[in-house]
Amino acid sequence: MLKVINIQRKVNKNGVEYAVVRFNQITQFGDKTVLSNRSTTRNLQDESILPDGSIIKADPLFTAIKTGEQVVGTFVDGEIKTVNTTEYILNDRSIKSYTGVVFGGENYLTLFNRHLRKMGAIVVNEHGELTEEIELPVRQHQEVN
Repeated sequence: MLKVINIQRKVNKNGVEYAVVRFNQITQFGDKTVLSNRSTTRNLQDESILPDGSIIKADPLFTAIKTGEQVVGTFVDGEIKTVNTTEYILNDRSIKSYTGVVFGGENYLTLFNRHLRKMGAIVVNEHGELTEEIELPVRQHQEVN
């Protein structure tokens, strides 16, 4: 379970509205609900039409935000999940993991791999095997004397 902590509404360069939503992981201990210190964000967007004419539907939570419903403080079915990945570079750092928000009913592999492909990476399983076929970039390593 996740709790919506904060929302920042924005508009991208194509004029599509989106919201950066911060979630905290909720943990159940018997009959007690505990807000964990695990927190991350996910971008939720309005409906948009791609250049090829295909439609990306708005996320239901974004629709609630857009219509002015009180969303901060509400609970959402989902989890914050961390996976191992092939290496990718982010802000000049070598990264081999990815953490993201997965809503109930979503397939984390599909969701995370779609995002990671943009960075030339992919989720790997517990044996270090690729979870999807992808042409990974060849990275040049320099030797230091």
